[in-house]
Amino acid sequence: MSELRPTPPPALDVNGLGIDYRASGRRVSAVTEVSFTIAPGEFVALVGESGSGKTTLAGAVTGLLPGNSIIHSGTLTLGGVEVTSLSEKKWSRLRGHKVGLIPQDPGASLNPVLTIGAQIAEIFAIRGERLGRTERRIRSIELLQIAEVSRPADRLSQYPHELSGGLKQRILIAIAFGLNPSLLVADEPTSALDVTVQKQIMSLFDRLAHEHDSSVLFVTHDLALATDHASRALVLRAGRLVEDAPVEDLIRFPRTSYTRELISHARATQTAPAATPSDTAPLLQVRNLSKQFAARRGADPVLAVDGVTFSLPAGQTTALVGESGSGKSTAARMILRLTEPTAGEIILNGRDTTQVTGRDRLAHWRAVQMVYQNPDSALDPRWTVGRIVAEPLNAMGIGDRNSRRARVQELLNAVSLPSDTIDRRPSELSGGQRQRVAIARSLAPSSSVVVLDEALSALDVITQERVLELLGRLQRDFGVAYLFISHDLSIVRRIAQHVVVMQSGRVAEQGTTAEIFDTPRSPYVRELIAAIPGRRWLHDDVSASRKDSIA
Repeated sequence: MSELRPTPPPALDVNGLGIDYRASGRRVSAVTEVSFTIAPGEFVALVGESGSGKTTLAGAVTGLLPGNSIIHSGTLTLGGVEVTSLSEKKWSRLRGHKVGLIPQDPGASLNPVLTIGAQIAEIFAIRGERLGRTERRIRSIELLQIAEVSRPADRLSQYPHELSGGLKQRILIAIAFGLNPSLLVADEPTSALDVTVQKQIMSLFDRLAHEHDSSVLFVTHDLALATDHASRALVLRAGRLVEDAPVEDLIRFPRTSYTRELISHARATQTAPAATPSDTAPLLQVRNLSKQFAARRGADPVLAVDGVTFSLPAGQTTALVGESGSGKSTAARMILRLTEPTAGEIILNGRDTTQVTGRDRLAHWRAVQMVYQNPDSALDPRWTVGRIVAEPLNAMGIGDRNSRRARVQELLNAVSLPSDTIDRRPSELSGGQRQRVAIARSLAPSSSVVVLDEALSALDVITQERVLELLGRLQRDFGVAYLFISHDLSIVRRIAQHVVVMQSGRVAEQGTTAEIFDTPRSPYVRELIAAIPGRRWLHDDVSASRKDSIA
């Protein structure tokens, strides 16, 4: 008779966990009575909107909670070892071995003053391996090869700023799997990547997790992405776990109205048709726009934008999409007159503004404003919201003190923020509210064109939907044209009437949204569309099943 092997403990066991934060002399609840387990080798997604407690829970699992946090109830157990109240010294012995972390922003997670080789070498030090220079180099190259990093030998001498976002994320994955953790926490690891790179990174992640038999807690606000990769999903709302189910059951038979709302918003970006384009005359035209950057000594110049031509009709949205390095941000900076074109024309309201200077350039900036990707870095934390929104009015000398305050209050009302927001600071607002402030600022000087640079990529699906509705309403009320720069094609389909796809500095294809999504002509555009996440469950057939279950 064969001897029965003991059942291995869960990779993670969370039992009745409660976490508060100390803030301004009071305690704020972040996580309340959360319980779940992750089995060895299981891939589990943790989803929810901003402020739901996802990041707090991930911090507890990795021992990286901030100093003002308090675990006041429950237990955390990693592979049979309780870690609820471990000291940092004891956590440092577990972190990397029992549990690893792949953070959201690879640019902020890699040390900017150390080479990639030096940072990978830390893995061997943590393991206690004493390797000579040659062996360390060989092992480091092998790790990068496993993570499918191109030219791995060359990368060892490079610094993080010399690498693309996708390469930096691959290096973080190589470091994480190099320590062979039994549980890997991935905190929004692809939110800043375009769809094709995202698909490549997630395919790599899936393969390595399977080969290493690692359990995964995949923290994300992107339900579509979660449904493509996880076998099970946890839904967190206001710090409480409201659903825990296999992905298929979650989509087909959601138990709570909140989960149904998440699914509804995720599906909206999959299927919502674009508005029918009108015959409105172009408000802004870009003709044969090019930008060439000087290279290092001995290298050829870099042609970042090459003969790009497209237009923005008044009161409509044109999306500028493409992979990282396609030239879309450089083109936007030229349209904003923040970068000088090498050749071409930028025509605003029938006037060529390519060479304008002085007061004429100020007039261009009054007409063309921008909303950046990250409101946390775009809004001065020392200023009140009123001062932030009034900034372009002050800079351009528009109005007096009273009229500016009235304009700010009018815009805060337009973006559906409470009147007392005018005297608050960005730290007192949610991510969605901060982006509303940024949108209000962009409209302050009565701009006719607003460039939105990845303005929704950091927001969860529910907040994205609310901001999309806000942008649509503002467009109808103010007649503003949007240039919507994004790597998220599902959002592009939701908001844009026209799409311009860039590849290697050139326009690969352009047309109405329906033409681009339904009948793409080029293989490159077909590849982009095929990489949109959520096709496995968030499609019409599943929707019908879900409606039947709800009925």
